Amino acid sequence: ANAVDPVFRDRNLIGLTVYSAKGTVEILPAHTLTAYCEMAKSGEYRGFATLIGLSYQVQNDETVGKWLGLQGAPRGILIRNSPYGETGHSFLKPLDLLLSMDGHDIDSHGYYRHPHYGQLHFFNIITEGHTIGDTVKVSLLRAGNLVEMEMPLLGFPLKHRLIPYWRTDYTPAYLVAGGLVFRELDY
Repeated sequence: ANAVDPVFRDRNLIGLTVYSAKGTVEILPAHTLTAYCEMAKSGEYRGFATLIGLSYQVQNDETVGKWLGLQGAPRGILIRNSPYGETGHSFLKPLDLLLSMDGHDIDSHGYYRHPHYGQLHFFNIITEGHTIGDTVKVSLLRAGNLVEMEMPLLGFPLKHRLIPYWRTDYTPAYLVAGGLVFRELDY
């Protein structure tokens, strides 16, 4: 069930739950909420970057790692696709092995060790202390070579998607014909 509940650690608020299912809980970290409030108060809201459409797979197979040019134990995530208009589109290529972002090493399941919150998904890296227009240092293996670059953080408004991930502003149009319900697509 989805519910928004506060999450505490040692009597300190660390975030709000935004999704939970099958024993997994996703939490919006308190520092992201604080950053949003500070930007809103300042009147200079630039927004947060997105990696929402990035397609990747975990990389926990030593054989695949060696084929990609990785030495040692599996680490990093294998990039499958980075959609047009999103952060990483012209920087992350299929079969890149993303090893770190903004100085945080990414493990073979797509997590990094946050100094305050423990294991977090790497998507969190681009929202912590960053907004649209900032850049983050990215380290990856591309065709067996270590590549380091500064990747600009982009936002991609959901209203520009042909098939949106979700709708927040209205109920999708639908038609009932012949006992079937036809409706607009979304994620």
